[in-house]
Amino acid sequence: MTSRRRRSLGQHFLRNTAVAERMAEYADINKNDVVLEIGPGKGALTEILATRAKKVIVIEKDTALAEALEGRWPNVEIIIGDALRTEWPNFDKVVASLPFIISGPFTSKLMEHKFKTAVLLYQREFAYRIVASPGDSDWSRLTVMVKHYCDVELMEKIARGNFNPPPEVDCAIVRLKPKQPDFETDKFYWLIVAKLFQHRRKLVRAALKHVAGYDTCGMDADGFVPFGVADKRVYECSPEDFRQIADVLREHLGSG
Repeated sequence: MTSRRRRSLGQHFLRNTAVAERMAEYADINKNDVVLEIGPGKGALTEILATRAKKVIVIEKDTALAEALEGRWPNVEIIIGDALRTEWPNFDKVVASLPFIISGPFTSKLMEHKFKTAVLLYQREFAYRIVASPGDSDWSRLTVMVKHYCDVELMEKIARGNFNPPPEVDCAIVRLKPKQPDFETDKFYWLIVAKLFQHRRKLVRAALKHVAGYDTCGMDADGFVPFGVADKRVYECSPEDFRQIADVLREHLGSG
């Protein structure tokens, strides 16, 4: 596969071993850990993880890259496949320099699994989106999901020169640590969050008109949305704001 082709797939190989060492440190890798790595590329990070972990499981879509890593470390299992389609084995921690084009769907899929810590190297703009707060321009549906399940911390920014080929933008390392959610959610809650974020810059009172069934249920935003929420823009709403909106909609629309 040519470097141009790999660049189109979001493959920018981490070549600075000092960055790889710090990622392993942020994840506190030890000899009891089974670590999942996605997109190992040429193995700069894999090398570090293999010396620290009990076992490393890597998933690599590029057959040639995967075969080049085969047999280099006795405690590394290599799975050739698409990380978004492949069933993940059990693991304790995730440490990865992700292909940029799968950052969103990979992070969403990660939220469906149990893990102790994830240390992920993202494109800088995506990292800012993951660590955003309500009211930030980067606050999104994905941010709401990640922060519902995890404590999130931006560990450091990484210059593009640490990769080969270098990406067009700088990157950043983000650490995710699962937490006890503040409240329980269901499919309806996430449906409402997704629907409202399709109109993220509108006031909640206006965005609600795009929720199926709202116009015919006889409700007015001022009559059911908690005080002050109706006049917030969608991207200013906290997870708790969305919970209150979803609870009332569920009651009046008969959804669950």
